[in-house]
Amino acid sequence: MLTEEEYTIQGDLETMNALRELRDYCRSPKCDAWRTMSHLQDPLRFAKFVGGSPHLSDDEVTVYENSLYPNVVNCQAEDDSSSNDDESISFDEPYFGDISSIRPEDALIT
Repeated sequence: MLTEEEYTIQGDLETMNALRELRDYCRSPKCDAWRTMSHLQDPLRFAKFVGGSPHLSDDEVTVYENSLYPNVVNCQAEDDSSSNDDESISFDEPYFGDISSIRPEDALIT
């Protein structure tokens, strides 16, 4: 069984690997790019994704974050004379766990 943190890390790694594989396939001769693009609503976005741009727009990320924290609009502490920077709380950026030190070969395979 995985802990919640391990599950999150595993999900992040699998997503990164799947997106890399999709980009690699779309760049390969096996992919009929013209046919694929003819079926898409936004071929330019697809081309940018294949070129390395993120798979989600800033607006899509915001919608997703708001679905995770529906009652939190901005939980940043008010700036007043009694608070300091150490007391500030911000949920502006979601925390999905720190995967920067994890290598793909360390991924948990279940």
